[in-house]
Amino acid sequence: MPVRLVAAPHERIALWTLASTLALALAFHACAETVFTLPANPLGERFRPLVLAYMHPYFEQSWNMFAPTPIDGDISVLARTRNARGDATDWVDLTAPLLNDLRAHPLSRYSTLKIAAMDLAVSAMDDRVLGQGSFTSAQVEAFADPRTRPMILDGLVRLGLFLGAGRSTGPRSVQVAIVAHRFPRFTHRFDADDRTRHNQTILFPWLPVTGSDAQAGSS
Repeated sequence: MPVRLVAAPHERIALWTLASTLALALAFHACAETVFTLPANPLGERFRPLVLAYMHPYFEQSWNMFAPTPIDGDISVLARTRNARGDATDWVDLTAPLLNDLRAHPLSRYSTLKIAAMDLAVSAMDDRVLGQGSFTSAQVEAFADPRTRPMILDGLVRLGLFLGAGRSTGPRSVQVAIVAHRFPRFTHRFDADDRTRHNQTILFPWLPVTGSDAQAGSS
């Protein structure tokens, strides 16, 4: 006589609870992914803070993965500060410590900082003004004033102070540099005069540290 296996009521409740929880989690993830990837719209902007908090840094992905021209370079962000006497610190590499910490601790809180640093650096290089690397006196004056300083550059300054570029020197001004290295294309990897290889350095002027900048650096 065959034995009929029937789950007990509490087992059925547990299975239904587990299935419902997984379904809700997958539905939330699908909705968050959709809002994150869609162009800006009123509904998406309403929930964007929640979506960004959920997506960064573990679920974010770049379209470069699927582009016909994949990523062919790397970017480093450096910073140094100057105290009231005019003494400047050595350049501090802001990128290497973040990468090292990520490799050692994949779930580190620095994942978000790494994404922020690279997003700011790429945005600065793509910017019509900041990406030129040479600036007029009027532009330098605009950079020095926090009210007219581009948000991208302001973010790089705060990032440099937050990651400790000269924190112990009582910084009065900060300077940020972006170093970009483009790898040689695969088809030109053996060419002695490869023109697809490119190095670029963007050196921003010294910028005064404001009260809000100093507060961000000490947090």
